[in-house]
Amino acid sequence: MEREDELIFVDNVEHPVEGAKPNYEKLVRHLRAGQNCVAEERQTILPDFRKKIEARLKEDIPDLEIKFHYFEKDLVKAARNIISRPDDKKNRTEHLLTASFDYLVYEIPTDLDTIILEIEEPTEFPTT
Repeated sequence: MEREDELIFVDNVEHPVEGAKPNYEKLVRHLRAGQNCVAEERQTILPDFRKKIEARLKEDIPDLEIKFHYFEKDLVKAARNIISRPDDKKNRTEHLLTASFDYLVYEIPTDLDTIILEIEEPTEFPTT
């Protein structure tokens, strides 16, 4: 059971990854229940997609407050993070290629209220 102050994490909100089904309805269900959610969706790197998903959410939940958070645009830090992360489920080479492509199209708004999260530098790198 989730506490009221806990955040519900929902990924793949719109775009299925590796055969996974989009979780948009799951997100809406939690939001309608009054739960605070964090939704992860890679496509939000594109301004047009952010507008689309925000409009869709506000159509389904008119009084919804939406805040987008952005990771800083730093390809070197992103690569270090990917390489150092112990994740057997993801192919590091493919993940690095995806991050490189994303870097080229990633647009962070320049509004004063934009929330930019720093990519944490890994403290140690894998030996293999």
